[in-house]
Amino acid sequence: CGLSFWFRANTTLAGTTRFVFADGDNPFVIYNDNTGKLALVIYNSAVAVLSVNVAYTVGYWHHVLFSWAAGSQVLYLDGGYTAC
Repeated sequence: CGLSFWFRANTTLAGTTRFVFADGDNPFVIYNDNTGKLALVIYNSAVAVLSVNVAYTVGYWHHVLFSWAAGSQVLYLDGGYTAC
């Protein structure tokens, strides 16, 4: 499965939510962490099981691609592989 979206970075303010997916057993949230970087957190029974931080530039549009399959997650920002 996969998710792809664009966002315009107008702030790196901590806690700014970029995307929420809450359907199924493993919801996830993409947001700004407390250092102003993009963070991805996947929840399984309300426990975060994956979190990755990615720097991005304010004032520009950015493309996010998050792909997942059984036991595997991959995050891309602006076409570059960032974490799994």
